[in-house]
Amino acid sequence: QNRRAALYSLNLGGGVWRMRFHPQKRNSILAACMYDGAKIVCLEDSLAETRITCHYTNHKSIVYGISWLHDDVLSASFYDHSLQLWQCVDG
Repeated sequence: QNRRAALYSLNLGGGVWRMRFHPQKRNSILAACMYDGAKIVCLEDSLAETRITCHYTNHKSIVYGISWLHDDVLSASFYDHSLQLWQCVDG
């Protein structure tokens, strides 16, 4: 039998619609989490240390589209007809 099992699982909430790797920082992933906004996930060599580093919730409805623009993020929401440019600010 060929059984497959997840090596690691991280609950991002809201239902994940789309994911995008950062074009240069291959350990950074954007996630369009529909009902729970947009998130940036940092993958670590030790999967147990993988974490959500940013959670963006300024859309008024479901987030479907997501893309990197250099180190900034573009996210799009379906029902509020908006495209928003944002960045994760430490602190």
